[in-house]
Amino acid sequence: MIKHLLIIFIILIPTHLTSFCQDKILLINGKILTTNKIYNIDNKSIAFKKNKKSLFAKDTIKKIPTYSVFSIKYSSEEEKIIYQTDSTKGFILNTADMRAFIYGEQYARIKIKANTATIIGFISGAIGGYYQFWGTPLPVVTSLLIGIRSPKCPKTCNSCDFEDYLNNKYFIAGYQDYGSKKKISNSVKGGIVGFLTTSLIISYISNHNWK
Repeated sequence: MIKHLLIIFIILIPTHLTSFCQDKILLINGKILTTNKIYNIDNKSIAFKKNKKSLFAKDTIKKIPTYSVFSIKYSSEEEKIIYQTDSTKGFILNTADMRAFIYGEQYARIKIKANTATIIGFISGAIGGYYQFWGTPLPVVTSLLIGIRSPKCPKTCNSCDFEDYLNNKYFIAGYQDYGSKKKISNSVKGGIVGFLTTSLIISYISNHNWK
């Protein structure tokens, strides 16, 4: 028994040690990638070691476009800014404003679930599925209408990391941008499920000659 526990302990120790030595890659869309090692940074791409999902998995190298990265925060807490203002690529904000925008996206990821948009999308898709081909535009139009109205950014937050940014217009813009995309995405997914569900039910009933 003690021998087995010792083996497990030896296996888990390296995993826990590496988890405390992670570099963090902050993407423009607000997502954070963690890695044990960054191999190369150039104008086109950033190559890094993809974290293992299990202890016995093989090491893999992943590349992401450099333009999709805002910064890299090393395990030493040093931050390297990758983002550069470039109007030709749509990056018109300066570094400080883009950081606020990204923080807004991150806060929206925490706060916005868009369950209502999913339900509405499902219902519109189900109705559209009843009319088959002619009902196809219904869930599409519904998703577009849902995305028109931007979500309101909370004015207060309890013990959150973004309290100093809540009144920043770029933070609010990032929050609303992600929120609108999330609502549209959920509505589309719900619409597809609803449309297929109704279509399958109608097809099943037709094939069994139910009246």
